[in-house]
Amino acid sequence: MKSHWIALAAAALCALATPLHAHHGVAAYDMTTLTSVTGTVREFDWSNPHATIYIEAPDDKGAVRKWEVETNSPNLLNRAGWTRDTVKPGMQMTIFGFKGKDGAATMRMEKIVMPDGREITPANVNANSK
Repeated sequence: MKSHWIALAAAALCALATPLHAHHGVAAYDMTTLTSVTGTVREFDWSNPHATIYIEAPDDKGAVRKWEVETNSPNLLNRAGWTRDTVKPGMQMTIFGFKGKDGAATMRMEKIVMPDGREITPANVNANSK
């Protein structure tokens, strides 16, 4: 009976450890330098723990680079007026954010300039109308 409780406790700890390890906050990003990427949305993944925009953008040499742009959770985005259709594949946009410290094509989004010129943030889809 005692081994049953030990196994149950070990399973519970393992189940809790994975989500805690996966959530990294902004530690992976250089939060001191705001940068931008202009390109074409390939996918908008509306899933937890963070919705993610995948965008293809030319680098300074003209080669296409695939970026992974992290936003807030779908729950927080939804509260701010976003839907799973706010960002659609094929849209041309400029995304401002903070690049990953490791040099990979990753970014933590700060705001987006939409095709119609509107600026949206993770906190408000109507942040700034142009």
